[in-house]
Amino acid sequence: MFQWYALADVCYAFLVDVPTDEDRAAQGSHFRRSYWFTRGWTLQELIAPARVVFLSTSWIVIGSKHRLASLIAEITRIRYNALLRVEPLGAFSVAERLSWASARITTRVEDRAYSLLGLFDIAMPTLYGEGDRAFLRLQEEIMRRIPDQSLLAWTSPYHNDSLRQLPHLSTVGTSQTSESRHLFSCKQYSGIYGPSLLAASLRAFSVGWNIDVVSHDEISRRLHPYLARLPAADFNFTPYGIRTQLPLIPLSVYFPAESGIAYPDDSEWYLAILGCEHKDFPGQLLGRVCYIPPSASDVEFLYCGYVSIPGASWTFGEVHSFDLLPLSPETIAGLRLPQVPQVVLKTVYISHTLHRDDGALDVARRQPHETIVLVLPKKTRDTLSAQGYAAELRGPDQDHPVTHSLTLSCDEHVIAIQFLHTLERDGRRLTVTAEVSLSAPLPRPASSAESGNYRACPATLSWTDSLVSPWNMNLTNGGNEVILSMPGDEDVVVVLKLRFATTDHYLLGVEFLKASESSTALPAEVEVEASPLRSRWERWSRSWVTGATLAPASSESSHQAAGTGGEARVPSL
Repeated sequence: MFQWYALADVCYAFLVDVPTDEDRAAQGSHFRRSYWFTRGWTLQELIAPARVVFLSTSWIVIGSKHRLASLIAEITRIRYNALLRVEPLGAFSVAERLSWASARITTRVEDRAYSLLGLFDIAMPTLYGEGDRAFLRLQEEIMRRIPDQSLLAWTSPYHNDSLRQLPHLSTVGTSQTSESRHLFSCKQYSGIYGPSLLAASLRAFSVGWNIDVVSHDEISRRLHPYLARLPAADFNFTPYGIRTQLPLIPLSVYFPAESGIAYPDDSEWYLAILGCEHKDFPGQLLGRVCYIPPSASDVEFLYCGYVSIPGASWTFGEVHSFDLLPLSPETIAGLRLPQVPQVVLKTVYISHTLHRDDGALDVARRQPHETIVLVLPKKTRDTLSAQGYAAELRGPDQDHPVTHSLTLSCDEHVIAIQFLHTLERDGRRLTVTAEVSLSAPLPRPASSAESGNYRACPATLSWTDSLVSPWNMNLTNGGNEVILSMPGDEDVVVVLKLRFATTDHYLLGVEFLKASESSTALPAEVEVEASPLRSRWERWSRSWVTGATLAPASSESSHQAAGTGGEARVPSL
């Protein structure tokens, strides 16, 4: 179809919602708001033909593409030279071309990808019914045919232009003034935004019009002092994912230790150097924030992440997040840490398919509960066992139809937790109360202290949720930590969480921390300065149910779940 339009002498575009007599350039005009500019298939009708004539609702000619080019470029963010085919489409980056369609809609979700085939001169089978998988296949075909890494730069590099105001790297965190102290926190994408380096949706490229491609020769020239040889990008499709080699900069080099950088887990964090740059920062390659989870094999997956900078002086308390950071020649030259290479070339794997969501979980989250069943996942049981705790979960019985009892026993003490649930409004409002008690083991050793020395504070926790919107994935409450005090030992903190699994079922999470490692145990005035401890708590709270299953989990599924930062959807029961 793209070729048909390209070979046509003239293409007529009938704008059914545009009157003949109006100022088309005026803000809010019918022409600017025409439905024709929002449809997916009309993009190729606009770009492909050499001559396009627009007709009003009365079938009156109101102008041509050439005459209205400046106005159309403003409406669509398609550059003048692309609209009029002054330059070939290959002169515009993949990210920019995808941005032209990012806000357009189609009746069938697959057509959001199929309508772009001509834009990239790509042919692939149309398989209606595959849903968003069509866009993933399109990206894979682009990787095979077009040497353009802007495909991986699909999120906003900057937020409110704040990156321009970042302190110089050499001064981040080193100044004693409050204006110069920042807490940098690395985080992992989940859900619709990843964690794969391939975008899950065309909408992710809404800011791609700002991205220009940089040739391989130019990248090699810029990195030559720091990387002896940069091979041409080669994407090999394997059962594990897309294998490629990328130049990486350790994130610890970009953000030195004194900047207060906080990492969420034991992954290795990098900036992946991409062969593209932002129009506002010419001459500066873009670095994509990524991480590689621990791996015992040669298969190392590279996932996308981002950096959050809360409380910076120019943000007025807001949190600014970045996943694409600029790498000017001066910046790269200034990145130096003892015994840490500035640029490394690593073979990594990109997850080329996101797990397809069949919608069952969303349906379950909109169903009222009839009863509540708590499940202690096998991974949680194994973790507790490794920590010396024997876990026993008893469900409701005839005498206690709304009560679950969890007992955690070790040689030093016994923790008894009773969960009481209440359903109101025909199963559309849920309250769960947990009562925690601590006692000496039975039989108690003769040398044991009195039972009064064992206490849990607070002794009661409560969670609530309502089916006003879908059930929350995590039940919300004011706090989920209980400090356990016992004679002769350091206080221990038990962290309890409830996570939605499916209708009527919740996964129970149990985590143990030392009191010194818990945010609850730290005084408020100390917590601000104790960012490493706070970040460790954030990591533990996110990963409490990582890879949780109700049946024995395979090592492969556990590895994949670990790479998602604990935000992966819970497997089916």
